[in-house]
Amino acid sequence: MSICDPRSSKVVQEFKGHKGGKPQKMQFLGSNTNYIATVGQGRRPKRELKLWDLRNTSACVKTCELQGTSLGFIEYDDATQCAFVTGQGDSRVYYCEFHSGTMDLAGFYTDNQQITSQSMCPRRVCDVGMTELARYVRVGKKQGRGFVEIVQIRQPKKNTTIFDKTLYPDCASETPALTAKKWFSGDTSDPVLRDIRN
Repeated sequence: MSICDPRSSKVVQEFKGHKGGKPQKMQFLGSNTNYIATVGQGRRPKRELKLWDLRNTSACVKTCELQGTSLGFIEYDDATQCAFVTGQGDSRVYYCEFHSGTMDLAGFYTDNQQITSQSMCPRRVCDVGMTELARYVRVGKKQGRGFVEIVQIRQPKKNTTIFDKTLYPDCASETPALTAKKWFSGDTSDPVLRDIRN
């Protein structure tokens, strides 16, 4: 695995990830942590999810073995601290919770449709009235025809009229935190946040 500085295109950190021969994917777990998660294949033909502490990459913090052998995808929602993992040709999406320097498998969503790829939507599009926690778009084929589908992850709740701030901390807004000129000059900044209801 290689981590590059996008400003200079130089490799700043390298370490051995998964031992299988298939491509590996990496995801930073939030903007203010030293942790990343990777998806790849181990020695056995099974998909692995690994948690790494960038301060010491001599060994991973934790490994979870998941179903599937195809190319894996991973995306992370900083607000819920959940990673969503699936794979090309799969019909299952795993939810993994990152907390206190570790990661646990929280559950999965499955149906009978195999996907080609998926992408998370910005959290600001979630419907708080339906206690929607995450939304992603996936593409694939069904009965020989392509499809595009929206999947919503919701929190079961009896009274949806009461807004729960613990479920909806401020999310990233549409406003950029820096101009391109400042970013290329080396400045860094946390994202500009806003209330998800606005």
